[in-house]
Formats: sequence, structure tokens, C-alpha cells
Amino acid sequence: MNKIALAGGTSGVGHAFWDALEAQQAHAYILLTRKPIDNPKAVVVDYSDVDALKSVLEAHNVTTVISAISIADESSGQAQLNLIKAADLSTKTKRFLPSEFGADYTPEHVKMIPTYAWKLQARDVLAKTRLEYSIVSNGIFLDYWGRPRVPTRLHQGRPLFLDLANKCASIPGNGDQILVLSHSVDVARHVMYMLDLPTWGETNFFVGERLTINEFAAMAEEILGKFKVSHDTTEDLIAGKVTMLPAYGPPSEPLISFFSGLHLLSTKGYFDIDAAKRESSQVSSMKSIKVKDIIEAWKE
Repeated sequence: MNKIALAGGTSGVGHAFWDALEAQQAHAYILLTRKPIDNPKAVVVDYSDVDALKSVLEAHNVTTVISAISIADESSGQAQLNLIKAADLSTKTKRFLPSEFGADYTPEHVKMIPTYAWKLQARDVLAKTRLEYSIVSNGIFLDYWGRPRVPTRLHQGRPLFLDLANKCASIPGNGDQILVLSHSVDVARHVMYMLDLPTWGETNFFVGERLTINEFAAMAEEILGKFKVSHDTTEDLIAGKVTMLPAYGPPSEPLISFFSGLHLLSTKGYFDIDAAKRESSQVSSMKSIKVKDIIEAWKE
């Protein structure tokens, strides 16, 4: 039996992992928290103290660490690095899943979300440890399109390209770019599946569904009726221009810059996972939540 330590488990995708850990019975676990919570499995830790973190992992016989720390700033980025160092020092800990759980991140993504440089740094640090680790990529979370119609633990983030609630779409380029979309519930189940694998590859890819933006839009119109569709050329996006959806919030220069950048990334294929990586991944055979399921939740 593995003993799991889950970091960042009280919010976001980490909370989905916590739900999944509660649902399974094969592995005992603890929750690493910054502040006390009313749960017997919670252990309060100081992420700035590597030695204290090491002691917690050893005292609880933790064999595997799952980090779902939201990498939002220098403090959270450093917290994960310290947890990696502690796990490497622990005589009990053998495996580490870092906080990735999104696109197959590259320096191009970091240009849009600078704090994600900490994710790439964590990869470099892990590569120098004795720990077995895996970088889990699952594309964009489907939760963003389903909220609040489809239950989710993800309360941050906004849907891209299609606003199902307001029946409108903002299509970048020709719309033939492929997206990988996965629901957090399925990603959590996949992580539980990984815990039972005898070995991990350094990268692991979960694909809930893979389709083009145009296919997504066509499916939405077929189920929900006519959408107001706008198209932005690559040249528009490079110039920082983008059709803002109601779901993006009130237009402002920072938001327009952010979403034009994300739309531009899509035209370069950065929200897909290439075939070689998909084929080499360790994938469970479970049934997953599909795009159609999310769209149908918006039917009146």
C-alpha cells in the first residue's frame, strides 16, 4: 500500500484529487495544509521549512507526494520546490507528482502566465533527484465550460473560445486548431490509476477528448441552437486584438492582452498533445466526461 501526501488539496483540482482519494480504499493518505482544517487527515506544514517537511513525510511514512499547489506566485512556486527537496531527503518517499495538470507546458506558455516558469523549474529540480516522477498533462479543463451547470471543484478560470451560457463564440484563425479537453473528475481518477502502476514514465498524458475549435462550435450549435460567431485572424491576435466573450469579463487592457495571447497560442497548436506523446502514455480505460455532456448541461 502506498501512503499518499496531497498538497494543495483544499481547492481547485487538488480538491478533486482529495475527493478521489476519499473514494478509493487502496491507499492511505494525509492532506498537507498551511492552516488547520476540521479533518483528521490534515497535517499543518510550513512550506518554507524543508527539514520540517521532511520530518512530516517520514513521520507519516509517505511514499508518494501529489502536489496540486496552485502555482500563482513566487511563494507558491518556492513552496513546491521545497516540498520536492523534502521528498528527496525523506527516507520513506519514493515518488512525486508535481503540480502540472494542464497543457503540455512550454516556454511559450510561460510568456502568457509568467508564474508557470516555476513549473518548468520544478521539472529541472526533479530531474536531479532520486525520486520517480511524472509530468501529467491533460489539456484544458472541461470544467470551465460546464460551471455552474456541471459540478466541479474548480472555481477559477474561464472558458475559452466558446461561451455556452451566452451562445457566442470567438474563433481564432481558421478554427481548425485541435484542443485536448479533460474534466477534473477524470484527471483525478487517472491520477488514482497511476498510483497503482509499478513504474511511471517521466511524462504522462490524459486525453479526455480531442477535437478542433470548429468541431466544438458545431456541436454546440447542433445541441443549443445558433451561436453568434466571431473570427479573429492570426494578424489580429498578434496585434493584441481579440473578440472578447461575455465569459471573459469586462474588457480591459490586461484581459484583452491575456486572451489574445491565449487565442494566439491555440493557432500554434499549443493546446494539443502530439501523437507520439499520446501513444506512449499510460492510459486507463475508464469512461470519461465528454464535450457533448458539458454542452447538453446547458439545454433549457
